[in-house]
Amino acid sequence: MGLGRWVHDLPDPARRELLVEVDKPRVPEDPLLSVLVVTHLGRPLSYLGQVLSRLGAAEPASEFALQQWAAAETKKTHEAYGHRRTRASAAPPPRVNQPAARAQAPSENDLRWAHQRRARIGEKLEEAARTRVRAKGARVQRLSQAIQQGKAHLGRYEEVRSHGQALRAWLGEGDRVLDLLDRLIGRPITVTPAKTEHRTAAPEPKPAKVLKPKPVEKKDPSLRKIRRLLGEVDRTHRHRPTQDLLRLLDEIGKHRDQLTRPLPAAETKLVERWRSRLEDQRSAERSAQAAAASRNTSAGAGRTVEPPQDDRLPAERIDKLAPTVRDILQELARADGTPLNWGDLRLRAGGQLPPLHPDDQVALLVAADRGTPADEPLLSTLVDNSVAAPHRLYRRVRLGPGRESVPDAELESYRAMEALRLRQIWRYRR
Repeated sequence: MGLGRWVHDLPDPARRELLVEVDKPRVPEDPLLSVLVVTHLGRPLSYLGQVLSRLGAAEPASEFALQQWAAAETKKTHEAYGHRRTRASAAPPPRVNQPAARAQAPSENDLRWAHQRRARIGEKLEEAARTRVRAKGARVQRLSQAIQQGKAHLGRYEEVRSHGQALRAWLGEGDRVLDLLDRLIGRPITVTPAKTEHRTAAPEPKPAKVLKPKPVEKKDPSLRKIRRLLGEVDRTHRHRPTQDLLRLLDEIGKHRDQLTRPLPAAETKLVERWRSRLEDQRSAERSAQAAAASRNTSAGAGRTVEPPQDDRLPAERIDKLAPTVRDILQELARADGTPLNWGDLRLRAGGQLPPLHPDDQVALLVAADRGTPADEPLLSTLVDNSVAAPHRLYRRVRLGPGRESVPDAELESYRAMEALRLRQIWRYRR
């Protein structure tokens, strides 16, 4: 079955919604059609469990149980619908005699693309074979499977080349085969040509002149400082105070503003990862200090120990920052509604948001949602806190405007539905 390139380009949330609509309304006795859609390796989709939850079906408890259930459900689906297809096609009219048979002939453009795609896949298969020789571990097996898949795809070329629709489907499948091979091969292997026996002395200086674009390789001074500071954070994070490490990240932010080009993706990910990790670490340290203060007070130590409050924001500063945060979350809801973490929110704010105490983060999101009607989802639904505890902020923010609490077991699915509602509500608002 081919649905065209538009399905291949859809994000996972949209694909998940499409599968939910396919199996609605859910009839418990009937097998699911969604299980027939698998990854390029024939495994269940990563979000199949979410589809089951949306349809009201029981989600298997583990990944292994999900794979076993999907295999059994696929067999039931084939058994349930296979005989219908047989009866429907019991006596098909001879396609050769139909006047539309001529329209099935492939166009010259499709044939030209197929010829180029065939050659391209052949080159990629050779490159994958060379890469497999150097690969180790599980990558060897994945490369072998991809090579077998690519060879099988090339083997179908002669069968489909005379049928237009089948050839276009073959081209679409070829895109996925090439994409799989590209991802497994990674950085291309440069094959050094064999040296000839007769080498002349004259041409040897030429390669040195070709390598002259070394001035372009000049590193931006600010980029060098950023990389040095990132290395310092990595080396000293085990024995250095969290506040000092956060100051290093703030210094990185100042150098980042002076870059002539955007910060490379690798360094951007490192900065965001360290920012999220250190803010969580500082929050944990404060919680530990507060707990120690509580223990000292209850034990009658004669003095009250308070966690450091020197970096807490006053209420008026939070009220000034709230419109900026609300604008960012509204634009995010209009676009795609994909949640972002606190570090991403600070980046989108263009440096207006300082590192915040967890209580200030909650107060700021509550202030940003102050104008949200009671029958609409909170815009704060789109802010994750961390990979380890993505719903911690959301759970606390809901208490601010007096929203009803959600049980922990239902919080993830409830929040996903609220994010979807946000996207539907804000899609056409301006």
